[in-house]
Amino acid sequence: LAAARTRLMGVTAIRERLDQRFKLLAGAGSERPARHRSLRASLETSWELLGPVARRALSRLSVFSGGFTLEAAEDLLAGDPDTPWALDQLDELVGASFVLVDGERFRMLVSIAAFAAEQLVGEQRLDAERRHGRFYAERARSASARERTIELDNLIAAARRAVARGDGAVAGPTTLAAVARLEDQGPYAVAMALLDAVLDPVDLPGLTDRVRLLRARARIAGRWGRPERAMDDAQAALALARSTGEGVERTLEELASQLRDRGRHLEAVPLLEEAVASARGRGDLATVAIALCGLGGALQHLGRYAEAEAALGEALRWHRQRGELGGEATVLSNLAGLYTDQAKHQDARDACSAAVAIHRESGNRRLLAGALSNLGLAEVHLGRGEPARAALQEARSLHQALGDRRAEAMDLAHLARVYGSDGRTEDARAALRKSLARSRELGDLPRLIPTLMQLGVLEHIAGRVGDARAAYVEALELAERSHEARFAAQASMNLGVLLADNGQLEAGGAALQRAEQGYGALGLEAGRALSLGNIGGALLHLGRVEEAATALEEGVRVARRTTSAWALGNVLLALGELRLDTDDLDAGIPLTEEGARVLSELGRDASARSRAARCRAYRARGDLAGAEWVLAFDPEQSTSQDTAVPAWLELAHLRLAQGRLQEAQDAAERASELAAAFLPLRVRAGCVRAAALVQAGRHEEARAVLAEAAQVADRIGAVAGSPLRRELAAVLSSGR
Repeated sequence: LAAARTRLMGVTAIRERLDQRFKLLAGAGSERPARHRSLRASLETSWELLGPVARRALSRLSVFSGGFTLEAAEDLLAGDPDTPWALDQLDELVGASFVLVDGERFRMLVSIAAFAAEQLVGEQRLDAERRHGRFYAERARSASARERTIELDNLIAAARRAVARGDGAVAGPTTLAAVARLEDQGPYAVAMALLDAVLDPVDLPGLTDRVRLLRARARIAGRWGRPERAMDDAQAALALARSTGEGVERTLEELASQLRDRGRHLEAVPLLEEAVASARGRGDLATVAIALCGLGGALQHLGRYAEAEAALGEALRWHRQRGELGGEATVLSNLAGLYTDQAKHQDARDACSAAVAIHRESGNRRLLAGALSNLGLAEVHLGRGEPARAALQEARSLHQALGDRRAEAMDLAHLARVYGSDGRTEDARAALRKSLARSRELGDLPRLIPTLMQLGVLEHIAGRVGDARAAYVEALELAERSHEARFAAQASMNLGVLLADNGQLEAGGAALQRAEQGYGALGLEAGRALSLGNIGGALLHLGRVEEAATALEEGVRVARRTTSAWALGNVLLALGELRLDTDDLDAGIPLTEEGARVLSELGRDASARSRAARCRAYRARGDLAGAEWVLAFDPEQSTSQDTAVPAWLELAHLRLAQGRLQEAQDAAERASELAAAFLPLRVRAGCVRAAALVQAGRHEEARAVLAEAAQVADRIGAVAGSPLRRELAAVLSSGR
């Protein structure tokens, strides 16, 4: 019958009209017998051949959606004692090809089910739908994830019919079971429609699951890009839970999660602490572990790393002791975020890899997508471009299928890091702008602000100072307006570095001071240490060497109190370089070597920075062979200019000291090319290039290079007596 229609329309057009199957699949040819001219006629003929009991059974079975088990059929077909056994009724229908056996389940073809449904009317339909709904409602609360997946269509059908007839006792549990599966596998649009249908009638009779339903809608709405609805539902759920005394701890955790999604971690902490204490008091260790996981994440964002690790560690131990693999993987993902904040990128990768393996095994697409996104970010930090890209693209595909628009925006921002590390600046910029557009549309400030800062860094490195400044300023304004103190401090630091690098030393220094104060007020010692390091750099350009040393020494003291190897390594190197610049080798060499040692295990870029610093320490003590051994790597392997430029500079210095003048010039030129946005490094590159030209006797070229470097130093605002001016003067003197 369908084949006959291909003379008029294609397969796609036929498929689009299958909701009109009885009209579509009707043949008009007069040469055929009437019973063969349409699908309906064929079914009517077969229907007439069935006995009354089989007809009743077939029509009642039409209320199932997506197949059914023998147990479900027995419940639905039960009647008076004279009614044949359900298995016998099914046997007759299978024999007549109305019902198909599918493993341990039974199913009907769509056309047969539609025809049978037309035969079920009046009280018979109402009775069948009530029995169907009660059967699935009774099993919904204890259903496993696998059972929810298999019976999803039946759960959705039962929930929708229950809402339509005002049966909250069935609508509540069947909606919750269906949403539990949709939350993990998608699509979110179906979950939201179910939740809206059951929650919007405020007085749905028999509904006893309102707190759990509100919590579920809060979770889905937040991921689907409806933040106001999510917060309203979480607050309404907590008010209702407190009034009834049921589900308070889980609802506290949900409200805290909504606050954390908005960057309001300080407000989330007391809610989570209340949830932990209350659940401990009741001996509900499962809820304790869930709340501890959220608490660890909130404490991490507040920079309270030791407390965060303790909370996450306790949650991880509980899940592992009980073999709760899903919970274990969720905690591992949170631990990965903690490790990333502390630049422990290999630890972060290991945690993410373990989480991904668990979620692949369980088939939970939502949690798998989140773990893959975290894994991709860890791979980026380790300089592993291809694995990062593969993980992030898979994460994005899963988030798109789920309908998680917020997470998809984050995936785009992470992918931009991969493109940037590959030198694909335009692709990185496009991905960031797409991510920003999505976050703006959703009003998602916790992701909008860091993505703006990421764009600022990209533009800074590309030398587009105006664009970088605009991104940082917008991020700072949004952070201050939304009371995101941590982001405000970070944006101030990024802006301060940009301004200081481009000659606005006073304004840059003021921004860095604000960053240092902001981090200090939050107790974020790692951020404060890095701010002090950057303040020291700005003071150096102003020739205020002693003040710079004081700031850097304080930065080292602060960093030693943290667990952040990245912060400690960087401020140690900055202080060591200052001491070397001022010819204090006894202090400079050990500081540089310690900083290099701290950074050496933090990934490829940190390792490149570490090698360059150690090479300088070897040169300072006159050990050129040791310097050559340390620097035995390709600076092009660095994934960002701010680590590649020092490596090229150090290579240029080493080749100059070895008398390999052309190689010194080539390395210095490469450093200068990469340092377009890092003006102090451009000055240093010009100095070493000019020194190589002087030694080669090419004085006119050397003077031109020095003049250009001096102009850059003027742009920075480097004053007489600053290390950059001293370096320029030394080369100029050697040229004379």
